[in-house]
Amino acid sequence: MAVNLVKHKDELLNAWKEVVDDKDGTNWALFGYDKQTYDLCLVGKGAGGLEELTEELNCGKIMYAFCRVQDPNTNISKFILINWQGEGAPLVKKGCCARSQHQYLEIHPHKLAR
Repeated sequence: MAVNLVKHKDELLNAWKEVVDDKDGTNWALFGYDKQTYDLCLVGKGAGGLEELTEELNCGKIMYAFCRVQDPNTNISKFILINWQGEGAPLVKKGCCARSQHQYLEIHPHKLAR
């Protein structure tokens, strides 16, 4: 089953753009699947960095996080993409999502180096 990026497209793009924008306080966005579907949706976002993000990860779910961090040496924004597969997530969904994780990058409005 392929990941559906269409149903919540605007919500996904807006969250991604907020994280990328250095002028916006949002520095992470967390995405997951809408109920029992393969529709990717926004689970949460925040300005509290990786520490805040880790509090939102669910050990029973497949999730994806996009984060902005500052390089302490250059003060340049760097971006992190996290593919979270909680230990309690259904095995069937783990396999499907691992094969289609490249689709997650399609929500980005610009091309990313893979």
